[in-house]
Formats: sequence, C-alpha cells, structure tokens
Amino acid sequence: MVVAWTGYLVRVWWIYQIILSICTSPFLLFCWKFPETPFYLMAKGRYKESQTLLDAIAHFNRLECRLKVEDLLEKSENGKALLEREEDERPAQPEKKLSILDLFGSWRMVGRTCTVWAIWFIGSLGYYVFSLGSVNLGGNQYVNLFLAGAVELPSYLIGCFAMDRIGRKKTCAPALLLAGVACMLIIVVPAEIQSLAVVLSMIGKFAVAIAFGLIYLYTCELYPTVIRSLAVGSGSMMCRVGSVVAPFCVYLVDVWVYLPQVHTAFSFHLQTLYTKS
Repeated sequence: MVVAWTGYLVRVWWIYQIILSICTSPFLLFCWKFPETPFYLMAKGRYKESQTLLDAIAHFNRLECRLKVEDLLEKSENGKALLEREEDERPAQPEKKLSILDLFGSWRMVGRTCTVWAIWFIGSLGYYVFSLGSVNLGGNQYVNLFLAGAVELPSYLIGCFAMDRIGRKKTCAPALLLAGVACMLIIVVPAEIQSLAVVLSMIGKFAVAIAFGLIYLYTCELYPTVIRSLAVGSGSMMCRVGSVVAPFCVYLVDVWVYLPQVHTAFSFHLQTLYTKS
C-alpha cells in the first residue's frame, strides 16, 4: 500500500527508491534487540539465560512466571543441577556442526523439506506474480497495486484465526487451491470486463498471502530447535529464488496474455496436491 502511494506521488525512480530505503532502514537497528528463544538457549546449555528470558516474558505479559526451565528439560536430565551449575563449571562438550544436509536426515525429513521448500518457492512466485501483474489488469495501475497490498491485511488476520481453529495444513492447502482457481478464472474473463479480472486477481493475492504468511510459522514448528534456523533460512532462500523468477514469469504475457496465470495456477494446484499428501 505504501509502495503504491509513494509511486503515485514520486514518479522519479531513484528518488522513489531512496524514500523507500530511508523508511525501512531504521528497522535494522531493532534486530540487535531481539532475544534468543528459550528453547534455543536450552539447546545450547544456557539454562540461566533461558530462565531469565522466561521471567521477562511473564513480566511483560503481567503474569506470574510459574514455568521453570527444569520442567522443560527431558526427564533423563537433572534439570535443577544443570540450572544451578554455572556455565564455566559445566564440562566442555564438543558442539556438533550442523549443515543443510541435516534437513535430509531421513526419508520423512526429505519429504518434509521438499514440501516446505516448494511452498516457499511457489508462495513467493505467486505472491509477486499477482503483485507485479496487477498493473497489467487494466484501469489505474496505482489503484490496482494499492488494492493488492490492502487485501493482505484481512488475509493475515483470517490466516491467524484459521490456522489455530482448523490447523496449519488445512489452512495452507485450501489457500493454495483458491489462488490457483482464481488464476484459471481470470483466463475466461472477457477483456472488456476489467473490474472482474481485478477482483479475481485480488482474490488470488488474498489466498496466496495466507499461505505465504503461514509458511513462516509452519516451518518453525516442523523442525527441531537445533536445525530450525537452517530450515527457515533455506526456505527463505527458495523464497528469494521465487521472487527472482516472478518478473520473468510476468513477461510471459508477451508470448500469451494469459500464460503467467496458467503457469502460476498449475504450480498452485500441483503444490496443493503435494501439501495434502
């Protein structure tokens, strides 16, 4: 929404780019204020820091912290002894070096990783195809781009509600299916009915935004703590690949006006079947 509004007011591309960069640069300063998660600290043996963080979370939410680190440790471990022992007194244990190959440790992990990577890639591809292609739907391109951003607000709210009520997979798969159906319906819309094409495009953007926003949380929950950052990082890498391919997919309109929608719809339907399985 801000991108469309800024583009409407500033028509010089390099001034436009400077304005957007200045608006987003302050957020880099907040990265250093983010704490580690309690489970990550526990996995690294930093039990006192984990307990301090749990107390801070409870204090921030105005709750009494009744959760103790020793309650979260495995039963085979002596939780209280580990918590009371200082870090420099703990025997040094060689830390296992993890790599991206640990995401493929078993056949089940292979299928899970391939599915997650595909959702990251296709979600990013569809997200940017709908966003970039909205300016080619006819009418005011700035209004179309603004609407493409506005539909994300209800999509994230509905996505958060649905994934808690009906589950992650039952939210992600129908969202991908709806996005694919919207792509296919755009093909049969007569050229003179531009408003209907815009509405279908916004429905597709709404659906893919649900899946695209959900996959961040879904990836974190599918993997153990020690390789969670690898899973999210590698998934984000596939997401960037999708965002790089998306502009070239939009240019397929020079071959056939509906080829981007056909390509994206096929990807959505294929990923829906894979996600359900």
